[in-house]
Amino acid sequence: MRKTIDYSITHLHFESSMEASERGRRYYRASFLTLTYRNGDDWQPGHIGDFTRALRRWFLKHGETLRMGWVAETQKRGAIHYHAVLFVPRHLRLPCPDRCGWWPHGMSKIETARNPVGYLTKYASKTGEHEAASFPHGARMHGVCGLSLQRRRWRRFTVAARWLRDAFSAQLDDFSRFDMVKVAGGYVDRSTGVLVRSPWTVQIDDLGAAWAVAA
Repeated sequence: MRKTIDYSITHLHFESSMEASERGRRYYRASFLTLTYRNGDDWQPGHIGDFTRALRRWFLKHGETLRMGWVAETQKRGAIHYHAVLFVPRHLRLPCPDRCGWWPHGMSKIETARNPVGYLTKYASKTGEHEAASFPHGARMHGVCGLSLQRRRWRRFTVAARWLRDAFSAQLDDFSRFDMVKVAGGYVDRSTGVLVRSPWTVQIDDLGAAWAVAA
């Protein structure tokens, strides 16, 4: 997850900077956003999606693209909360989500981000195996909005398993065309039809434990 978030926020920042160079040097500002729940057991799987859709509608209303990355984290009391980085045009004032109805489940806080990549990567790094197991069923641990199609494909290639990257590297000269999808027994690149079979299979032992073994 850390690798995905680091790549995504870095390239959201890059794309915002490239657009800002065309529209004005200081066109965007990076903002930190924290969303918390009033009660620890109020979480529902659709809450973050509802918030994202409301935020996207607000950006579209102003003729802008929502560029945001977020990470979920569990508190000691077991409650989920969210940390996000957004790139907001400087002529717009982002409403406070809990006051405008976008986040009716608790509190929200907006701050200026001086190191947007490091901020979100720090929270992504906190989620280890033990923390991940504490998330309720159906909870998404992170999300990204606003990456271009080319950057999304680059991200898929960058975070893919090494054996998969090596297999496609021998067949693709432009990784922005890398458009893989998982299928039974491996992965297929939808843009080329190339199928790469996984070198691993999963076996279940007598105790019910799953093991990855060479195919």
